[in-house]
Amino acid sequence: MIQSMYDVVGQRGRSVKLWTGIDPHAILMDPTSGVNYFNDFVVFPKHSSTGAAAVTAQLGDFSAFLSQGGAIAHSTTEAGGVLTLSSDGDNESVTLLGGAGAILLSTSCKLAVFEARIRLSSVADANTGAFVGLFDPGLAATDVPLTDAGALTDNNYIGFHRLEGDGDQIDAVYRASGQTAQTAKADAMVTALTDRWVKVGLRYDLSAPNEKRITYFIDDVALETFTTATQAAAATFPTAASLAPIISINN
Repeated sequence: MIQSMYDVVGQRGRSVKLWTGIDPHAILMDPTSGVNYFNDFVVFPKHSSTGAAAVTAQLGDFSAFLSQGGAIAHSTTEAGGVLTLSSDGDNESVTLLGGAGAILLSTSCKLAVFEARIRLSSVADANTGAFVGLFDPGLAATDVPLTDAGALTDNNYIGFHRLEGDGDQIDAVYRASGQTAQTAKADAMVTALTDRWVKVGLRYDLSAPNEKRITYFIDDVALETFTTATQAAAATFPTAASLAPIISINN
């Protein structure tokens, strides 16, 4: 998600190191040079599932899935566009997923960057599983992308996973559908996750050294573990599918 200004850690602007060498304004002026997408949720419909069944709906640019008791609401205390995803019971999920694939992470892609700013209201273990990143477009449903146990389903994805049983940490993960899930970096938080804003991001760079094909970032700090060119070319990496932005929770 490309943002229009650089900013400090925890704020709404794009992170300096993660976005080095990328000018979103140039992409806007020449769409043939790349794809530019940013959503700060300033104008976004709220929604809730208060009936006896789950709800699937199109909300803005996203396909939304809400279990019975799930809700998507606007923050009344934060500046700018901030959405709160929540549910009122156990094993209930809320997901926002792009309806069309925007990024294809293959050798035809020279450079791709994803970033999101997230905040979790509880870091207790056995509370809520969460995932933010890139995923098969249009597939949000019951227990997709997160099962009731907090595990990720067998789909194409890359991003950041908060395990339900490890509430104060985030793992950098990826998977190709039908293959074994891969953890690029377990426990990626240098400082344990708390009730604060955290920026997570990844940079796929074909011009980077082979041992650093994908760099993962937490709060604009590059993690010491990378996905190599060899790993990105393996069957376990999601090169065969266009991926869309996603954020999901399962209580």
